[in-house]
Amino acid sequence: MNPMHETDVALLGDSIFDSRPYLHGQPDMADRLVKVLGCRATLLAVSGSRLADVPRQLARLPGRTTHIVVSAGGNDLLDLGRRLRGGTGNMLARLGEAAGLLKEFNGQYGEMCRAIAARGLPAALCTIYEPPVDDPVLRQLGSAALHMVNTAILSEARSCGLEVIDLRAICREPADFFDPIHPSAHGADKIAAVLAQWVRKASRR
Repeated sequence: MNPMHETDVALLGDSIFDSRPYLHGQPDMADRLVKVLGCRATLLAVSGSRLADVPRQLARLPGRTTHIVVSAGGNDLLDLGRRLRGGTGNMLARLGEAAGLLKEFNGQYGEMCRAIAARGLPAALCTIYEPPVDDPVLRQLGSAALHMVNTAILSEARSCGLEVIDLRAICREPADFFDPIHPSAHGADKIAAVLAQWVRKASRR
């Protein structure tokens, strides 16, 4: 008997998990996880979702859920970038504005973490991977912003007793990306394998 057959993993967040629209109808993350792990999986993630949307996804959590995995914050980071680009003043002034926007991100992420922790289930949060960007200046600025955001993710998650799955270490090759935002089928397979590894480990505790 498959020891995972009673396991039901809920996937929350954005298009990292709700990836079918970007894979030409290929399996989404829930289907890939079922194939790898032999468990049940519930896809609650919705492409385009922000941090503020995750509590509404949590409200739809099935009673049979045993594990929660969340990948969220990427769209909030894109919003942050758009707000900075649309701001006034020189780059130094805009970087000063970034501190306030990052504080806002931290607050929203912490609120989401507390809502997840309140469920009392094994849960893991995903960092935001670094997308492939050709422009060296944009790549450097993006890396700096991602570092600050992922530091916040690690801090807020661990302060709530939640585990972290580091997508930065998983999606690193051009073949892992469908476009600069979404994982390719190759990348999705790699993510599903790491999610399965985490679920197995969490189930043994």
